[in-house]
Amino acid sequence: EVKERILSQAKEYKDYFQDENGFTYLVETDSYRWLRRIENYLNTGHFGTSKRGTYEFEDLMSYPAGFQVEPIKLYFYTGALFYKTLHFFNNRLTVMNCLAFLPVVFSGFIVLGIFWACYLFRVSSLGSFISSLIIGLNPLVLQRTSFGWFDTDVYNIIFCLLSLSCVAFSLRFKGIKYYACLIMCGLITGLYSSFWASWWLPFYFLLAGFLMYELEFVIYGSEKQVFARLKEALLSVFLLISSSFLFALLFSGIEAIKNSFQQPLEILSLRNNIALDNFWPSPVFSISELRSSDVGEVAKSFNGIIVFYGGLSGLLLTFLTRRKLSFPNPVRFLMYAFFIWVCAAIILTFSSIRFLLFLTLPIGIAMGYLWDTASSFIWKMPLNIRNKINEGMKVLFLACLFLIFTAPSISNSFRSSRAFFKTLMDDTWLEMLDTIKKDTPQDAVINTYWDYGDCIIALGQRATLVDASYQWTPVVYWITRAFLADNEKEAIGILRMLNAGGRLAFDRLLEAVGNDEFRALEIINKMLTMKRKDGLILLRQHSKDNEKIEEILSYMYDVKHPAYFLIDGRIKDIVYAISQISGWDFARWDMWRKFPGMQKEEFLGYVNKSFALSENDSNKAYTILSAIDKSDILSWVSQGRHKFYGEPYFSGFSDDKNIMIFDNGIIVDLRDLKAYFRDFGNKKIISPGDVIVIGKDGTVKNINKDGEEKYSLVLYEEDADAHRASLMSPQLANSLFMRLYHMKGEGLKYFELAAHKEKKGFNNIYLYKINWDIPEGEKRK
Repeated sequence: EVKERILSQAKEYKDYFQDENGFTYLVETDSYRWLRRIENYLNTGHFGTSKRGTYEFEDLMSYPAGFQVEPIKLYFYTGALFYKTLHFFNNRLTVMNCLAFLPVVFSGFIVLGIFWACYLFRVSSLGSFISSLIIGLNPLVLQRTSFGWFDTDVYNIIFCLLSLSCVAFSLRFKGIKYYACLIMCGLITGLYSSFWASWWLPFYFLLAGFLMYELEFVIYGSEKQVFARLKEALLSVFLLISSSFLFALLFSGIEAIKNSFQQPLEILSLRNNIALDNFWPSPVFSISELRSSDVGEVAKSFNGIIVFYGGLSGLLLTFLTRRKLSFPNPVRFLMYAFFIWVCAAIILTFSSIRFLLFLTLPIGIAMGYLWDTASSFIWKMPLNIRNKINEGMKVLFLACLFLIFTAPSISNSFRSSRAFFKTLMDDTWLEMLDTIKKDTPQDAVINTYWDYGDCIIALGQRATLVDASYQWTPVVYWITRAFLADNEKEAIGILRMLNAGGRLAFDRLLEAVGNDEFRALEIINKMLTMKRKDGLILLRQHSKDNEKIEEILSYMYDVKHPAYFLIDGRIKDIVYAISQISGWDFARWDMWRKFPGMQKEEFLGYVNKSFALSENDSNKAYTILSAIDKSDILSWVSQGRHKFYGEPYFSGFSDDKNIMIFDNGIIVDLRDLKAYFRDFGNKKIISPGDVIVIGKDGTVKNINKDGEEKYSLVLYEEDADAHRASLMSPQLANSLFMRLYHMKGEGLKYFELAAHKEKKGFNNIYLYKINWDIPEGEKRK
């Protein structure tokens, strides 16, 4: 009976993340953007929804501006062709089903590519098998080539293998065949540029390795004179570079070429660039794959130090023995390419952990070479040792060595595959998106955080303010500020501005006030809670250009479409990160930016003039900036520290039915509505300064007692025997998010519940219609 219940529960859990065909939904947000592009193409022959000049645009993205469709068209053609092929054999398969399966198919090509690269690196068949295990079972590779991960990562591995192998293969020939293979590598690079915007990164790795190989050829080359060898090397390098950029231009346009020169310097400061456009906060610190790492974390990501340092040792071994062993040309090129590749990728990984993917290829192949070296040593030991060890002992040594090389990858792959699986989509979300598609007007705009923007566009077929491609804009700051606002009037003002013109109100105002960002922000903040006529009066104090004023007012107040606000419980998981964005202190950021180039007196004068700080506060800011480490500057610049400490389950009442007990130690005394919990870090009992009680009918009662002001407890009554208690920051307890999510909009004026989808124990989603034009003093019915 227990086994049957376990299987039933497991099936229910799996079914929640699968469609009617039994296929798991696409697992991450970018996949839904590509799904939308391909469905557009299959239905209309275009990847976007409109054309502006020669460019295609998706009008549902980044409303109201729309978003230019990416020039990586071959990626979309590949997905469309794959769907048509599978659908021919099974017409029950949807586009999502087929695209979810695509990474698994391509992972097979990756294995073939690894064996080919190992062959060129003179790695044995067993060494190639070890390399394929280490690369294929790397947690990052395993995740990004798994079912449902329909993104560009699989192409990054395939094209890197193809381009490296093509150059290495060319070095087996001379004359026309040699140059033809170099041009073929340029073709592969050009194709790669139409699959991934940062194609130039691995190309530069390859090019640096090729330059080192050619430099060695010029210095230590054949019987030809140095000048002849130099001429041949320059021709080879020219062919590789010119053909690569020419094909990139052909497949991806001039922008791909421009980006290959502009972005390399930007990418080095990706993690340190904590502000956008020199003013707005960036969500970079809230995105896990953009966080920095260290050597220990890098080694751990390779299933332990044996694999990571073993790969580095194998690579170092080839480098140190390159002259003595007289490696053939392909091996010498790959050795240099891998050496450059590893050094550059490690540096980039310290800046952002996303670059770990590029370390897997050289480390894995070098491990195969290390296996060959170690196994060869065991079979060909010095004579005095060989005589003492029989063949059986050698086989035992090799078996142990094989386990040392492969066991960490095999065992950790099972553990990591369970840990990383987290699909973005589920049945509750699909029901809500279906409701949005059927029950909201076609011109409606759905307001929510960027994580689900692409899902809403692809499956709900409605416009959104912000999505994964638009997360680097000021809109993210405004939408997070609306989520966490404790003032409904301010929140509705922000949402009205975003729905009327996105970021355009601020941009036009900035032009009107002479590009003074702080002045423009101050005016916008005042206008958020003003009526249109009061906003007009305020703007006339700062500008005499009536046409510009009307344009700003239009982008600030004139919403021309229905709008909805979507609340998902998963916001609680990222509330700390989004509070860092919404709590951005622009004055402190400006002080941090100006501080390095100023003497103390100059800095104090600037601060007093710009922000009207007292002498004591100015000196305090100078002292902090003099002492604070650059890596900790975010903790000073951002004032947002909203925390959600968890949502324990109700364990039951005490004997007298007046004491409620929860499973993490929270206790609520119903007689005087006072709560207590244990702070395990400080080893003391704490009483929250604020207790908010929400009845099952949505009624709210605030009970303020003496206690710790930095804690609030929200108590929910689901029914007589089911209660929930959430401990959180007071700012979060009074935020718009909490009032819409847990209090069902009780007491709010501008938000009307339109739909609610819930599955107990899984997810809970609310959709509210935003009512813009409720007269002053009138309440929502």
